[in-house]
Amino acid sequence: MRRKVWLQLLLYIQAETRQFDSAFIFLGAKMKIYSAGEIAKILKIPYYSLDYMERRGKIPAAKRTTSNQRYYTEEDFEELKEILLRIKKNEK
Repeated sequence: MRRKVWLQLLLYIQAETRQFDSAFIFLGAKMKIYSAGEIAKILKIPYYSLDYMERRGKIPAAKRTTSNQRYYTEEDFEELKEILLRIKKNEK
């Protein structure tokens, strides 16, 4: 919970000071964002698996804050769920 609040505060500060990546679009406080750790916990996979799959090109690269922390939007999360489901089906 603290991490989510911290990320929202960080994104707000970046928007106010206009110090965010060009790929990042600030949508306000209603935007749902997840850290890599939160995604791993929700999907019940090890944290390092996200990094591994990202480097191997199995999942799209996460967006990054100006301090280089990975984050995912709600849309990214839904896409990750679909990709991981397809990967699990292919493994069986």
